[in-house]
Amino acid sequence: MTSEPPQFRLTVRWADHHTAVIDVAGEVDMVTAPRLWQLLSCRLRGTSRSVLVDLSAVRFLAAAGLGVLVRAQQLAGATGISLYVVTGSSHPVLRALEATGLRSTLSVVRSADEVPANDLVDLSTAL
Repeated sequence: MTSEPPQFRLTVRWADHHTAVIDVAGEVDMVTAPRLWQLLSCRLRGTSRSVLVDLSAVRFLAAAGLGVLVRAQQLAGATGISLYVVTGSSHPVLRALEATGLRSTLSVVRSADEVPANDLVDLSTAL
């Protein structure tokens, strides 16, 4: 039986009434990626106008996690919601996105400050 590593953590915050911020910490792999997908898909089917996935505290991003980001981008496009991947200075995340070419496919930003203002109401207290 596999169990979720204790260092994996997902937290949802609302930057405003229309912007959800999902903080991800630890390792995103085949064990933890389904939880990330479950949370992301709920937010992308809800009332949010924008969703930010903050991966700045991720230490490992496996193919399963990258697959979740691709599926989330597809769902965001279908539902008309803006999805941004916030990397911070997380080298494992940046390396995985660069190696797979997803950095140019997904809406990747280093910080919430790089998100276009028309997609956000007020993120000054979010990140």
